[in-house]
Amino acid sequence: MEGGGGSPGDADVRDVDPGGDGGRDLAEDGGLTDSGRDISLDDMAAGTDGWDEAPEVASPPRVLRFIHISDVHVWGDAAHPDPAHVVKAVDHLNGIDFPADLVVVTGDLVDYLSDDLQPEDESTFRIAIRTLGGLKWPVHIGVGNHEYYRDEMLRITADKAARDAWLSSVLGRDLDDAVVQDGVRLVMMNSMAGSQWLSSSGLVGSFTGAQLAWLRTQVADGMPTILFFHHPPTEELASGGEDTLCQVITDHPGVFQGVFAGHLHGFWKGTFCGLPYYLVRNVDPSGVFYYLVEFDPEARRLTIVNESEIPFGSLPEFRCDPAGEPLEDPSAAVGTVQVLHLGTISTNLPGLTGFEGDGLDDMPFVFRLDSWDPGTRRFEGRMTFARRQGDYYGSLDEVSCVDFPVQMDGPCATGGPTRMEMDLAPLLRALLGVPLDPAWHVRLEVQELTLQARFDDSGGVPQVAEGLLEIHATGRKALDDLDGILVGEYCRGAISGCMPGSSGTMPPCGGDPPQVDPDGIPEECDVLIGGYSLRFLKTFLSSYPLDNMLLVGEAWSIAAPESSTPVPGGADPQVFDDGPGRNCGR
Repeated sequence: MEGGGGSPGDADVRDVDPGGDGGRDLAEDGGLTDSGRDISLDDMAAGTDGWDEAPEVASPPRVLRFIHISDVHVWGDAAHPDPAHVVKAVDHLNGIDFPADLVVVTGDLVDYLSDDLQPEDESTFRIAIRTLGGLKWPVHIGVGNHEYYRDEMLRITADKAARDAWLSSVLGRDLDDAVVQDGVRLVMMNSMAGSQWLSSSGLVGSFTGAQLAWLRTQVADGMPTILFFHHPPTEELASGGEDTLCQVITDHPGVFQGVFAGHLHGFWKGTFCGLPYYLVRNVDPSGVFYYLVEFDPEARRLTIVNESEIPFGSLPEFRCDPAGEPLEDPSAAVGTVQVLHLGTISTNLPGLTGFEGDGLDDMPFVFRLDSWDPGTRRFEGRMTFARRQGDYYGSLDEVSCVDFPVQMDGPCATGGPTRMEMDLAPLLRALLGVPLDPAWHVRLEVQELTLQARFDDSGGVPQVAEGLLEIHATGRKALDDLDGILVGEYCRGAISGCMPGSSGTMPPCGGDPPQVDPDGIPEECDVLIGGYSLRFLKTFLSSYPLDNMLLVGEAWSIAAPESSTPVPGGADPQVFDDGPGRNCGR
């Protein structure tokens, strides 16, 4: 391998002998050279020196193979380390029959590191490196946010520059580093370097302009390049200047082949600026915690060899038999308001398991079946949200009301697809158990919503007996809304000790309604929601790939008759009022 960073260290891989090269040796600079070639008698001919050179025959590029792991987390401190799960993980990996060239680790080797460590001191970081050194392949190590925490309370180091220097000294190389293996450049970058890491307590990563300029020099030769860093490649993973990682990628078409990261302790795959990217789960020997990867430089093809073993957020499925018990009279559902209740909600977001959907019961999805066509066996309907008031469902202002057709096939139904905005504020109220200002909104853009269901009319009125509600969404507006909440509270003087324009550190609010750059509001001016900082909630959400969210919830409905007076089980007719100015009349 050729190194693009500092000098070799105990966690470097520049001296790898890839093996099986057909006579290739490592040159002094780490590059591969031919150690000799075979010349047949037929290739010999008389000449001034008695021989002609045999014709050069280029060998096909060798396939690169590596193992990717992340979030090792040796817990404790040097006096009381707990690397037992890492030892088991090393034994597990060593038992895999995979001809890897190296193992790449994208950070979080530890839980925290004390600020008073000297380079020669024992530490959980060194223990992690030594434990990983038991692997039968060379290991290349990067750093993550936990390498920058200084105590078990996970407070950020008081001296970032000193921590950078300490980590670099232990690794024996720069924290941004490039190595070349078999004509492929592997770039490791420190995503705890830009403008985001401090304000987010390490939850969101970023790069500096200098890092991105360095990356541009590395890839200028057009060699196929694979990127490794700790944080997911979200839009927030940018520099402190005008350049961005996405811009570097798009400025070098065909050069970058993929991105590998960790941080969220779950498997995920997606695309970032046209590149495939993969997040790996944390090291846990109780299950699969690694990617086995092949890259063919000639075909420019990246393959996850063990992809069939990876639980990429498996989601529930629903099946309904059209030959099942049919509805006696589907038209009996016309005029009913179907109040959807959700059970377990599953998601493809990494690191998140199923959670209960009863948090939406205070503001449930509701759809009204307006008409029935027996020829096409199709309901025309509308969907919106209602507010639960005891056992009665009242109307909400300023919520989406969208067309929601329902196609029937026997007792089976498919509702949608439709697009809408979903306000998460009521869900946050339920999850956090705290009141939120009713003026606050946290919008989720639902790009496609569908309902698969089985209707049953054994109770007299057709309603959903069982089904799945599937939501494809993006959360970018939610981040803007959180900024809006902070700005609104700051500008109206609701944050204690933070009066706009009262000092040089408190920016004034201008405009009508008053506005200010949320990034200009001092860190000490924040809004607490159920004991959580609003900025923390935003950075927590920002750490997830929000552009391609999928939520699937178990669903059933209760048919609520419309009633203008609050009766148990009833729904206010204004929920679906299509008059001027109403939600369904806009």
